[in-house]
Amino acid sequence: MTGSAGACGSWMAAALCLLGAACAGPEGLAGGSGALGPGVRTAPDDSDLLGVVPAGAETLIELDMVALRASPWARAAFDAMASGQQAEQTRERGFDELVDVDRAVFAGLPQPGGPMSTLVIAQGRFDAGRVVDAFRSRAPAAVEDRWRDVSVWHEGERSVALLTSRTFLAGPLPVVRAAIDCAFGVAPDVRSDRELAEVRRLAGHAHGGAVRAALVVSDEMRARIGNELGAPTALRRVGARIALDDALVLQVVGMLDTDGEARGFAAGLAGLIRGAHGRPVLAFLGLASLLDSAQVAADGAHVRAELRIPGAQRADLAGRFAALAQMLAAARAQPTKGPPP
Repeated sequence: MTGSAGACGSWMAAALCLLGAACAGPEGLAGGSGALGPGVRTAPDDSDLLGVVPAGAETLIELDMVALRASPWARAAFDAMASGQQAEQTRERGFDELVDVDRAVFAGLPQPGGPMSTLVIAQGRFDAGRVVDAFRSRAPAAVEDRWRDVSVWHEGERSVALLTSRTFLAGPLPVVRAAIDCAFGVAPDVRSDRELAEVRRLAGHAHGGAVRAALVVSDEMRARIGNELGAPTALRRVGARIALDDALVLQVVGMLDTDGEARGFAAGLAGLIRGAHGRPVLAFLGLASLLDSAQVAADGAHVRAELRIPGAQRADLAGRFAALAQMLAAARAQPTKGPPP
């Protein structure tokens, strides 16, 4: 967790890379003395992890770790990550993200004039003493305080908390406090956001999936991705879903302003896929030829894309992904120059 809960590996690092977010905390996200509304609870509700994400989030990544552990597609990569650096990473955070976590959500919250803040929510099995000791080993000046009767350990802006015995929070201090407010019903959560709710619906999130993502394309995000996608002013929201059953199925939906913009975007995306065959990473993973099966089409003001990889190709691809996971683990283990993040 960059800047919020120490060094990252495996699914945490992958999700944070997708977020593209630095962990700097926006002021004014949490208001401990705010007026109590009719939905206020005497205990935190963590039955739906999206109910712990503050309203205003622009990016959501949801991981079903139970499905990932059970999937033959992910097994080789999990085995590769479990060896090598995983034991050290477990000591650094106080739990094993590959074994102890059943569900996780990564939320990117915008900060005016600055980088996006990242909130990490993980649900599973945690030992409070180990989590606190691990955080203090990285943040020796950490102190404990209480927010709505939930213990929060923080040093500067980085913080961790156990919302309940099964739900772990990490991120900038104001963001973690805001998440606690949501769990107690004091502040609105992201489920009230119509834009994200609509893109999640269109992306088929109600039908499950091991990995789900939804984002609102803000002006700042559009500036970063515009040159790649070719439709920087028209693309408003993006949703994605990855199912890992017998076949691996990636489904993506983009929401644009008009039907004409959607048709132009679909044509540009199809061209981008055709031009990706020569990229070395895709060649290494054996995905270049698989892109031929990718389908892209405009559907009114929406663009839908799907990539389906049959189970017969699982063993070969799993080995390639395992090799990539080992390379990434080795790269993380290399010492870096300059001050720590």
